[in-house]
Amino acid sequence: SGLSGFGSEIVQFQKALAHVEQGYSLFLLDEFARGTNPDEGAVIVQAVTNYENPKIIAELSEDLGEAMVGINEEEIEILMAERGK
Repeated sequence: SGLSGFGSEIVQFQKALAHVEQGYSLFLLDEFARGTNPDEGAVIVQAVTNYENPKIIAELSEDLGEAMVGINEEEIEILMAERGK
């Protein structure tokens, strides 16, 4: 696309924001593409934007490989304790 990482993030933010219905939506932004390949960040934004549409989620999920390993609350507490926080 020729855009910087930041430029790509702004474009994806604009696309996601276009799906927000004024007065009826909650829009959360958590630096979707920060430290992530911009193309992967775009897929994350699309998935979050279309979380209620299983067809779109299935299409976005094709060829992703293995699922990411999650972490539960107890593990976070242990990790933070180990780090002295």
